[in-house]
Amino acid sequence: MDGLKGVVPDSCGERVRMEPSLFGTIERREPCEGCLKNDLTKHNGIYCIIKDWRATDKATGKKGKRIRFIDLINEEA
Repeated sequence: MDGLKGVVPDSCGERVRMEPSLFGTIERREPCEGCLKNDLTKHNGIYCIIKDWRATDKATGKKGKRIRFIDLINEEA
């Protein structure tokens, strides 16, 4: 886990999107908004999930509630 970004390492970065146009397809590169603005909640990577073993998951009723790592950081701030 990348503790500074809260995402799986190398999952966050520039995304390539192909857009059709009249003259073929255009390749557009979109940088990660979270990296540009230094905002933990706007990264385009896979966020790290941890479990709180004291709480129960509302969806399944089992112990081990799934929490995004950045949600814990945002609670403390």
